[in-house]
Amino acid sequence: MAQISYTLSNHQLKGIRLSGDLFSNLDRDSFESALIGTVFDQKTISEIITNQLDTAPIMGISADQLTSMLFSSELN
Repeated sequence: MAQISYTLSNHQLKGIRLSGDLFSNLDRDSFESALIGTVFDQKTISEIITNQLDTAPIMGISADQLTSMLFSSELN
């Protein structure tokens, strides 16, 4: 199971937290830091996630799937 929680301020990511088994091999601090301060725009976020996963892939989830999870949970 994978979960993403985040906080927004002025349409920018101010905090993000990834949790779950899928992220066990991920440097979460580095991944989360790359996203903090970014405008909450699907194209922009997708590019950052793609770049991060090119460096450190997550087995079982693609950049598109992870981006979709983030934007489908906009109730955070």
